[in-house]
Amino acid sequence: MKTKHLSIVALFGFCIFQACQSNNKKAADKQPADSVTMKDAVTDTSGINRGADYPVFIKEAAMAGVRELSLSQAALEKANSPQVKDFAKKIIADQTKISEGLKSLAAEKKIALPTALPASDLAHIEDMKKMAAADFDKHYMEMMVKSQITNLDLFKSASTLGDTPSRNFAAKYLGRLEAQYKMGTDIHEKLH
Repeated sequence: MKTKHLSIVALFGFCIFQACQSNNKKAADKQPADSVTMKDAVTDTSGINRGADYPVFIKEAAMAGVRELSLSQAALEKANSPQVKDFAKKIIADQTKISEGLKSLAAEKKIALPTALPASDLAHIEDMKKMAAADFDKHYMEMMVKSQITNLDLFKSASTLGDTPSRNFAAKYLGRLEAQYKMGTDIHEKLH
């Protein structure tokens, strides 16, 4: 009889526990979508191996570098904020080093890298140069933060590749990209 009562109490406790978990999940699901900030946008993708194909990683990383270098060159010319100009200088310095490493890696793997932006990107940069300086600063920083999110995702995924040179390359520059992202989000928030 005691065992029967203990079983019923245990079952009842389990049901209460499940009900509480369900309510907590429902409350978490009801968080407003607009409460997410740029800093919350980065997810931990280090366990995901989306870039199982190292040539894809190398080409995408190279194109991202070309894009960021072009945008940052424009920022050096057009930006009004000293912080934005300092950020552009950091991006140029970092992406130049990353690009040099990618060229070596691509040469070792016999992969042709993209060297120029698509016409649509070039046209967008030209349109940005026509913006008022304050508008340019905001637009540039928003684009760069989004680019950093993409780059972090790409490099975190690549840090789990089966190809050791590509994996090591991605891991080597991940910290630098995280620093760029932090700096970019701080400036972005100050401008907005």
